[in-house]
Amino acid sequence: MPPGITITNAEDFNAPFGPPVVQVSNAETELIAAAAAKGREATVVAHCEHIDAKGINVGATIHGSNPGLAPLVIMTPRSGWWSCASERGGGIAAWLEMMRAISGAGAERDVIFTANTGHELGHIGLDHYLDARGALIKAAHMWIHLGANFATAVSPGIAIQSSDAPARRLALDVLSRGRLKPDAETEPGQRPLGEARNIYDGGGRYISLLGRNGLFHHPADVWPDAVDLEKTTRWVAAFTDIAVRLSKQIKGDDSL
Repeated sequence: MPPGITITNAEDFNAPFGPPVVQVSNAETELIAAAAAKGREATVVAHCEHIDAKGINVGATIHGSNPGLAPLVIMTPRSGWWSCASERGGGIAAWLEMMRAISGAGAERDVIFTANTGHELGHIGLDHYLDARGALIKAAHMWIHLGANFATAVSPGIAIQSSDAPARRLALDVLSRGRLKPDAETEPGQRPLGEARNIYDGGGRYISLLGRNGLFHHPADVWPDAVDLEKTTRWVAAFTDIAVRLSKQIKGDDSL
């Protein structure tokens, strides 16, 4: 690992508790280990301030030809620590490509796109979005979650997550046609990782894509070395196919 602080997400950002947490760069590992071995003591002074700031969610809707159909929602986080090129880049690229493809192919159902801030702060952007649209969790035909790290070139590993058997079958069938196979899976019934957990907790349906990353939350997660562009292109193409299919009413399968 190159030197740098790999920051931990602030899951309890809106309800902080306990003492301050000090995070230290791996560049200081030898210094701290040597000091600890000698029994040296240190004093840490944490200067903390609350500063008002504004986060932004970005959204768009493609209106379908049959507004009576339940909508498809496609979501991705739009923020993270540092540059987060491979962490966030894949999801944002897929989100935009899905928008282009569905617009060109034409949708039967409304397709709602939302890219939310505050992933690293306990999903506060998505929470804000859902606070005003709580019924959408169950009302949506399906949610597609474009999560973290599936674009990474450093210690990669891609996983899919799905809410139910028909959603899982659709995802795996499309991936198989593209000769893609996930390295891991959170199967239906298991609480998923990332923003898909908000949909799971609300009883909604989802298909989710995410992965692991050797530079997760690290300042070295920057373009171009952190990104596997060829792999990302293939996974984006497959999930765009899934999105285009779900934007239409799939004949003969009411579950999809």
